Amino acid sequence: METYRMSSRLEADGREYMITTVNAVTGAVESTIQVDGLSVDLSTQPTPESCTAEELLSLVKLTHAEKQRELETLLDGAAKASASGDSGLLYHVGTAFYYKGLFDEARQMLERVLRLNPTHHQSANYLGLTLGALGRFEEAVEAAGQAANLRPKFADYRNNLGEALLGRGDVVRATAEFEQAIEINLYYADAYLNHGIARLQAAIGDYDFSTWNDVKPRILDRINKAALTDTALRGDLLDSALEQIERVDLNAALITLRSLRAAKREEKRREFASFHMKFVLHPEWVSEEVVAERIRFLQAELKKNPSYVDLMTELARCFFEQAKLTWRRGLAQYEQAMKLNPGLSDIERDLERAREIAARMDDQRAISASVVPSAATEHPTRG
Repeated sequence: METYRMSSRLEADGREYMITTVNAVTGAVESTIQVDGLSVDLSTQPTPESCTAEELLSLVKLTHAEKQRELETLLDGAAKASASGDSGLLYHVGTAFYYKGLFDEARQMLERVLRLNPTHHQSANYLGLTLGALGRFEEAVEAAGQAANLRPKFADYRNNLGEALLGRGDVVRATAEFEQAIEINLYYADAYLNHGIARLQAAIGDYDFSTWNDVKPRILDRINKAALTDTALRGDLLDSALEQIERVDLNAALITLRSLRAAKREEKRREFASFHMKFVLHPEWVSEEVVAERIRFLQAELKKNPSYVDLMTELARCFFEQAKLTWRRGLAQYEQAMKLNPGLSDIERDLERAREIAARMDDQRAISASVVPSAATEHPTRG
């Protein structure tokens, strides 16, 4: 099979971005982004089983052009956000950078939001995640702690603070944060998994075989509850970790569980990377598919944070937006029917009523506002 490779180089704020796209031996077209020589993002697109050399070259070219356009759009959005000083735009671009794996760029955007608005808890939370991804755990604890202090009843903020503390080596405080996250949300799989990892890490640090039989059931309970709550955790990695715990190979089990957690985190990051690009940077691209995708994301987040009123408010807006889009699709069908048969009086009456309702929907600015609320606008939130 012929190998096709394309490369492009971009520069922004003194940093070099290299995009490389190639048809890999795995049968997929792979695109990699490197920043100053370090790989930060890899995306793959499977190729059809029967693909001619010409079709394969075309796919590589299209994939590369899309990747380059995506990065150019993101960097341009960052420049505009920085020039505007708009905290909402800075936050949205920062989250887009985070989900694209451009963590240092995300850090700069989110830190600027917090300088403008120190009470913006979403930015503090994402900054903690970003600093953790960069391995800067002391700073991650500070940012995640700021988010948790601002919204102490948000389970994911507690969990994220626990992860930062665990990264810093503070197992006792991390364990307490995971316990609080579980207390807030009994169905929070990530917190159960992290709690199990923390207990395992503590057992390794203070290993005493005489107490292992007491500690082991507690670790297994946390891990099994994580897998029961989130079936996506089940698989070879989980099975390997459980086997390693059974034979008291605790260091190997810790490495395996960390790999499982990292894999899930990376899967989520990749899953929402394209969403944040097309929705945050191009809100005019709203469609039924995009809104439905956002609804699924918000519903998943609310399972982790059932008291997160900001998410509830945004989810309500999404449902209203979805209803408007569906209504307009029905309106278009009526109009098409009238074109085919203008004499259908029943349809004409229904069409007029539908148009009146559509006009009233457009007048409801609270409903037709952006599905992603401005980061500068705070909704009333309990806790």
